[in-house]
This record gives sequence, structure tokens and C-alpha cells, in this order.
Amino acid sequence: MRFAGTFSPQGSLEAYEAKLAEYPSMTCECKNQAVPMGSYTTTNLNMSSSCEWFKKDLEKFKTEPLTSACKAWSQMNYCTTVNKACNQSATTLSWLKKELKDNVLFSTQVMAEDSLYTALEKKFESLYQIAEVISSAPHDAVGSWAAANMPKIHKMLGGITHRLRALTVKQMHDLHDDTRDDFDYTNAGSLIPGSVEWTSFKSTCEAARPLYCNDLWEIDTDAALAGDKNLCPLDLPSPNTAVKCDAENVGNGICDVECLSEACFFDGGDCGGIDLLPDPYGNGQTESAFSTSDAFLRKGKYNENLHWLDTPDDNYLNSTKRRCEAPEFWSKFDWLPEPDDADYTYFSGFDWASRYTHWFTNNGETAPASNFRASRSLSCDAYTKDLKQNYFNFYWPHELEKFVSDYTTGMQKIRDSGSLSAADKTAIQLSIDDLNQAKDFLVSGTAPMTEYFGDLETAIRELFVDWTTSNVTLDYAKYFKECSPTTCTFVYDEKPSSAALVTIVFSLIGGITAAIDAVFAFIYKVCRRTIIGPPTGDAFSASEDENDTRQETPLASPPSGKNEKIGVMVQK
Repeated sequence: MRFAGTFSPQGSLEAYEAKLAEYPSMTCECKNQAVPMGSYTTTNLNMSSSCEWFKKDLEKFKTEPLTSACKAWSQMNYCTTVNKACNQSATTLSWLKKELKDNVLFSTQVMAEDSLYTALEKKFESLYQIAEVISSAPHDAVGSWAAANMPKIHKMLGGITHRLRALTVKQMHDLHDDTRDDFDYTNAGSLIPGSVEWTSFKSTCEAARPLYCNDLWEIDTDAALAGDKNLCPLDLPSPNTAVKCDAENVGNGICDVECLSEACFFDGGDCGGIDLLPDPYGNGQTESAFSTSDAFLRKGKYNENLHWLDTPDDNYLNSTKRRCEAPEFWSKFDWLPEPDDADYTYFSGFDWASRYTHWFTNNGETAPASNFRASRSLSCDAYTKDLKQNYFNFYWPHELEKFVSDYTTGMQKIRDSGSLSAADKTAIQLSIDDLNQAKDFLVSGTAPMTEYFGDLETAIRELFVDWTTSNVTLDYAKYFKECSPTTCTFVYDEKPSSAALVTIVFSLIGGITAAIDAVFAFIYKVCRRTIIGPPTGDAFSASEDENDTRQETPLASPPSGKNEKIGVMVQK
């Protein structure tokens, strides 16, 4: 038979669980029906170690620029993009953890552990999806804006530069002799000197102080990185008299940095696209490159003074050529093929061994057999390249570590052999430091992120959370304590004893008999009134409940033997 019971756990989870195991349908009322999730959950969301590395390296750049691996390898844009994305994700994760902590679970009864975990999981997933949208939305907006606007700017840049150079050539023609138009202005020797206008332009241009300060970059690089403009004040002639503009080179298609002055028409626009080589000091960094085809040059085809509008198409690697003047082409993405080499563009399919083998061959040693090629993304949009970049698309991090170990060990032996001059020892040490910096940037900086997420874009969408070290845990004991159940009820089945069973049977029989007697008594009364009718002399139909005019007199017991009363109406 089924019975109902009560139980008080008295704050003991063990007693509750033992009773629950005995009666799975047991329910307990919570004294505290609103319990914040933060009181019984712990949220550990650890971001990729790459975030901390990029943060520290950019801090190095602020204090000691030359010690920054990002700066040394001309990856400042990439490093800055990663660092900003990490900061945004950290802020978003702080919001998520606070929301989860403050979320209140309302329940009148103690929830089972599985049900509580399911509720926590659903709430966390909901908040995490919102956080992902918050984190990725700005980057999606940037990409959409760039695809819609940058191709227009790109076409405008080319048009303005062409127009500027054409006007410069025309102006120089007029300055030489505005009565003649048959001279060969591409050949400096054939230019016609003599006009007052040309003489004035030439003297003004060649005396002007260029915006490009040769001494700033080549003499004191630390001052250049710190932005020390006092080293080359713009209102004074160049400290180096050899660094001055040759007016006849203005607008000739080759960038002459000494002609970057207003008096020289800023070299006629020739320096507007010098972005093919990542130089060590950042004034021509490929990460911020903006060229017509966004392509790499083939080996032996690099001319550091050549404007990109004048670079022959054959000078580019075919695999890197791409159109950038239309929205549908702007964000297209690809990888530089592994075997392709591009001069001076490290991290781009370049065979790193070729940078260091001369130390071995020039000293009668055999270069190590290990090799490494960092993969390079290709796209018109530099921001898209940053998002998709993964330097280990072709080679694994451990292959880079072996390459660096083999080459640095070999170069250290050559350095310590005693056969090198002091200058060569300094140079080979720079190569060793160079490799160690590259290893630091790639293995310690980018690898933890790209090995787990694949690329920066995915890392941003997933908030840089490394789930191998992250978790959201539930402490059921803390929840039970916060709920503080007082009384529990349960239903149970139990077989009665023989004596109890007899008692129950007789009780049932007695109850049934009493019910039958009551029914027959009612039927008798109805039949009697129907046959005999009400007592004569009554002015109205008397009610059986009107005890002030009638009374009941007990008569002989009916056959049933029960002391049942049969009401007889007696007039007073």
C-alpha cells in the first residue's frame, strides 16, 4: 500500500542524498528560493598565452624598441591587431563572468544535480553566444567597410599619383623652355637649361630641406624610433650637404627621398608607393603596404627606388598578383605557395636557410640540412591578411625550433673558432640574435594561438579562450547549503501485517454497511411520503427539519440490528 512520509535533512547533504537514493521521488522545499549562480559555480576562462606574449612585446617596443621581436620582424601591425583583439576579448569575458555570477536561479524545490548542471550549461552557452557576437561584430563591420570603400580609394590613389606626375613633367617642361616641346625630358642630359623659371625652381628645390631625414634613420636609429625631430629640424638645410635633391630627378618614376619637399613637388609623386620592402625601421613596412597588385617581387627583381606604378608586371611573382580595384576582389584570400621565394619578404615562403648558409660556406663548413619556410597570406586588404595569417601553414613549430637550434649552434661554433674578424663576429652574433628573435615571435607569440584556433579571426570569435585549461564548475554542496531545505516529503509503498489487514477489512465493511443503511433510510422516507402523504390538518407542507412542530420517536430496531432511527412525524 502507498503511504506519505516526511523527512528533515537538517542541512546535511549526505543525509539528503541517502534519503533521495531510497526515495527518488522525494521533493524538498527550499527555504531560500532565489539562489545566485555565483554562490555555487566557479568560472575559469583562461585566454591563449599568445595574448600575454604580444602584450609584453609591445611594452618592450615602448621602452626599448630594438628589443621588440614584433618591430625587428616588421610585424607591428599584426602584433597591434592581436593585442587589441585580446584586450577586447578580456573585457567581454569579464562581462560574461559577471553576468553568470549575478544570474539568479529561482526554484521552490531543491533541484537535482543533473538538472542544475543542465540549467547552468544552457545559461553559460547563451551568454557565451552573446559574447561571441559582441567580440566579432566590429571586425565584421571593418571588413564590410573596407570592401565597399578601399577599392575606390585605391583607384583614386593611382589616378592622383599619375596626374601629379604628369603635371610635374609638364611643369618641368615649361620651366625649361615654354617655347619648345620636343626635348626628351626622360634624359637628364637633353634637358634645356637656361630659362629663369627653371633656374629658380632648381635652386629652390635643391636648397629645400626634405621631409625625409637621412641622418635621422642612418645615424641614430634609436632617436628615429623615439621620434627625435630635433636631430633633423625641418627649417634648416640638410646637415649632410651630399643629401640634396637633384631637380632633374623630380617626376622621373624613381623615388628620391631627398626630393620629398614642397619646393620639389614631393618628388612628383614618385615616393607615394614605395612599400615593396619591409625595412627594419618601419618607413616602408609591408604590413601597411598599399600597392596596385599587392604582390611580391621575384628574386633579383627588387629595385628599392622604383615606384610601384613603374614596376614592370614581369617583376612580380605570378602567384601573388591580384586585382584590388573592385569590392569582389578586395577581400579575396590565398596563400603564397611554399616553393615561391620573394626577396626581402620574410615570413612569406622565403627559404630561411638562404639567409644564413653563407656563414658556413665561407668558413669551410657544411650548413645544417634543416629548413623552414613561414607561410604568408595574400590579400589586397592588410587587415584580412592579419585575421587569416598562420605562419605554420606549411611547417610545424617544432620544425622551426629544430632549424633555429641547428643554425644557431653551428654559427656559435664558427663565432668561437677564432677565425673571424671582430666585425664578422659582431655580424654573426646579430644573425644568431635575429634567429632567436624570430623563434620567440613565432613559437612563443603566434603558435599557441594559431595551433589551437587556426588563425586570429577564429581566436577573436572564440574570445581567445583555451578550453584545455578552462572550465565552468558546479559545487552542488554549496547550492544545497544556499537552498537550505527544511522539510522533504516522499511517498512509499508498504505491505501491512495480518492484524492490520484484518482491521482495515473490518473498517471497510463497517463503512460500507453504514453507507447502505443511509441509502435505504432515505429511500424508505421518500416511498412513505409518496404513499401515505403528509399528515392531515397541516396548512402547509411541513419540512422534516422543522423540529419545533415534529419529533422523532425511536421504535423497534430494523432487521439490520443497527440502532437506526426511523423518523415518525408526531403532531404536538
